Amino acid sequence: MSVTPLFRDVSLGAGQPLVYRKLFAALRNLVQRSSDIEPKFYGMHSLRIGAATALLAAGCPKEHLMSLGRWDSECYKLYARANLPAMITWQRRLGRQFVLPTETAALLTRNGIPIEGSSLWPANCAWTAARDRNLTTNAPDDSDSDDDS
Repeated sequence: MSVTPLFRDVSLGAGQPLVYRKLFAALRNLVQRSSDIEPKFYGMHSLRIGAATALLAAGCPKEHLMSLGRWDSECYKLYARANLPAMITWQRRLGRQFVLPTETAALLTRNGIPIEGSSLWPANCAWTAARDRNLTTNAPDDSDSDDDS
């Protein structure tokens, strides 16, 4: 049984591994020839990010996306980037959206989002802890009063 690298550099002869710097140079060369974007903004990880983003845009289920990217955790979310057309669409929707304050509780409940102060609100919520810490830190200090009475 012979053992050879999965990716081989045929210019160096059979069995020689393709090295990172050659792949990196080939990617930058391809970017430079095919777009107006600076090649310096691209690296080998760009391929992983691009694949995750394309799969997300295509509606790929998260289980398949995780499998294809060989992620065994939710870290695929760090790789998948929102695409510009989708972002513009959502920004336009945001600009046209109007929610009455009286509708907020029902909207949160309908979407499974706990309401602050309710029994479903997590006791260790980082946002609440940060807000409470900030309120305590920035509370007015009575000892600094200008009133000498």
